[in-house]
Amino acid sequence: MPEDEEKNSDRLSLSEALLAPLNSIFEAQVHASRAFLNFLLQMGFRHIYTADDEKYLAANPTPENEAILAKIQEEKNGKERMKGLNERLQALSIPEVLTTAQQQEQERIKKELRDLKIKYGALHQQPIDYIDAYGQEHTIYIPNLSLLPIKPLGIQQANFKYELRVMNSVKTDEPQIRTSQGTNPKRPWFLLDPKKIEGEFAPQQKENSTDKTIKIDVTVGAMDTPYGLHKLISTLTGIAEDSPKTNTKP
Repeated sequence: MPEDEEKNSDRLSLSEALLAPLNSIFEAQVHASRAFLNFLLQMGFRHIYTADDEKYLAANPTPENEAILAKIQEEKNGKERMKGLNERLQALSIPEVLTTAQQQEQERIKKELRDLKIKYGALHQQPIDYIDAYGQEHTIYIPNLSLLPIKPLGIQQANFKYELRVMNSVKTDEPQIRTSQGTNPKRPWFLLDPKKIEGEFAPQQKENSTDKTIKIDVTVGAMDTPYGLHKLISTLTGIAEDSPKTNTKP
């Protein structure tokens, strides 16, 4: 590389100097958001295995992988059972008047469907057993999301303090606003012809120091819960299932 090009390679335009730390903040916020979403999905929802996951588990037969495959098959059987029960429940809803046997079957199907949804549904739920004032045992199912302390972290404030030593100031290309044929008809967004400022970060104020520095002051704190997530948690909390305790484990 020629000496002049190597010397100018460290130069930054003022726009680049301003955008570089801003871009870093945006990237950090994206990573924080992804980590927060990953936390929600792991703690609140069951893992969904893809077809590729099943192929990998089948191609690598270990006791752990075989146990996972058995669990996947159990969930598939449970969901097929739910599908059949839903079809039967819809068939029972067609007649306007049900016999006593049909009403009993309908209640049995609803109860089995509820248990299957708790066991194989998308949400992780916690069963809590308790005895009411009349001595009856009950079980309440509470979604994990309504029990977790959920507050996303984000960057509330960022202050950038640095000095840019101006090395060059050049005039930008003149805007072509003439209307003669062959010229660019697009008008510029600016009114006055700006100049492009180039420079480099000033070194620290220390003797014999040539380090380029940038001072960053970032404040990280709890952000407001996203409205969609707040609405979901409120809804889940409001529909927490409360039912008489049975011997069927969720």
